[in-house]
Amino acid sequence: MTAALVLGLISLVETAGPVERWGRRGWGGILAGFGAFNLFDGVVDHKLLGLHQIRSGVADLLPYDAAWIGLSAAILIVGLALLRGSCATGTDAGSGKL
Repeated sequence: MTAALVLGLISLVETAGPVERWGRRGWGGILAGFGAFNLFDGVVDHKLLGLHQIRSGVADLLPYDAAWIGLSAAILIVGLALLRGSCATGTDAGSGKL
């Protein structure tokens, strides 16, 4: 997963240019993808399948899972809002477009 993340970031920088030019659409996509992945991980892997837990060895996992899922949903919403804002105006807040 780490190798895929590094390769993806390298590819993103090569195609989109320097971070300073990513703008709303670039950051919105990153945040939406990050939030969606972690939301899926929290709901499916942690709760439904029980594959791994955020914090092992505690009696009550609910506060940890609620925080993980809630924060993931918030990050996803912020990312989608950034994407929606850049698409609705037809512009990007950065100095260049993605």
